[in-house]
Formats: sequence, C-alpha cells, structure tokens
Amino acid sequence: MRLKEFTLYHANMENHWHFVASKNRVVASLCRFLRRCRELEVLNLIAARVTLVDGCRILESLGRGAASKTLKFLYMEDMFQTNVIPISISRYRNAMSKMKGLTYIYTNYNTVNGEILRHFAREQKMKTFTLTIDCDINSWVIEPETWTYFKGNVLTPKSYSIYASGFRHGIQHALPETVPMKEIDIIAWPAIVESRAEAQTRLCGLIHHISNVYSDTLGK
Repeated sequence: MRLKEFTLYHANMENHWHFVASKNRVVASLCRFLRRCRELEVLNLIAARVTLVDGCRILESLGRGAASKTLKFLYMEDMFQTNVIPISISRYRNAMSKMKGLTYIYTNYNTVNGEILRHFAREQKMKTFTLTIDCDINSWVIEPETWTYFKGNVLTPKSYSIYASGFRHGIQHALPETVPMKEIDIIAWPAIVESRAEAQTRLCGLIHHISNVYSDTLGK
C-alpha cells in the first residue's frame, strides 16, 4: 500500500467505545493496515485515547513494517488513556526505539524519557519536537543532562516547543536551561485548584521562570 498520510483523529476509545470486542477488532485492523503501508510519512493519532496495550500494539506494527523508516511526522498527543504513563513500561519504550526516520513528533511529556530522547539523538533526524505538559510531572522529569545530550547530537534542530498549562504544579522542573527551547505556549486550560489566587501565583511563577531561563533562545 502506497499511502503517504493517515489520520485517526479524536477516536476517543476511552469514552466512545464501550464494547471491548469492538475495540479489539478496530485495533487489530489498524495494526494490519499500518504494517502494509510501505510509504507512510504522516500518522495522526491525536486523542485516540487507547489503552496502554493497544497503543503499544499500534506502535509495534509501525516498527515491524516499512513505516519504521518512512514515517517522518508522528502526532500522538493524548494517544493513550488519561491516567496511563507509557514511559513506565518497557514494551512502549522498545516500540518507540524502532522509529528510525522521525523528523517531527507532537506528543505528551509523559510519553518521553531519557532513553527515548537519546534514541532520537542517535538517529540525528529530529528537527521539530513538541511536547504538551498538562499534568503534574514531578515524578518523571527528564534530567537536564539528557537534554544536553539531545541538543548536542541532533543535527540542526529547527524548534523545540512546549504547550503548558500554567495552572499545574512543577512545570518549572521540566524546563531547565539545557532544553533547546524555541517556542512555548502557556495555555490557561481549566483546572481544579484550591483558589484563584493560587492559580495566578503558579502562572506568574512559570512566566518568570521562562523569562529568566530562555530569554536568549526563544524565537531565534
């Protein structure tokens, strides 16, 4: 199959698909389909909201076919269900390590760790890297040294972007000066907070941190 681009946008299997057998058939069909794609360059799975196992099956199907080398653009923000932390599972990390041709990825912060970043750095093809931070991330922050390695080994990166909720705890810890930041969008997504004053304090603290750390790199 010579398809170049495939989109499965907002499937939201977490909420809209209530029958396990039906979901299994859809995922199995998708995996067979992706394995047959010989020239796939763009894959959009934003808001698919699949289980951890199903998500790994989909990524593994890419790694086992020609897409492991042909796929250049991968959109996988909110691909997994809400409370899933993919980087805690070796099966997921192994599946991501099969991606050899990616130049662009748009995903959630909790789908990337040091191991995956170092893989992308070794491949030396990543040009645009966009992460969404929409949860409290204190337990899985990527170390500054890993970003230094990534920045030093990726050839001519065009941009590294962050979409961050200004109301969340701990985002500053995820933004050390070693991140090769080019763009950041702070989004006031609705959040349950103790008080409006506390939310404003978090937002102000995040803006202050960004202005101090990235004043010489943003927009350049």
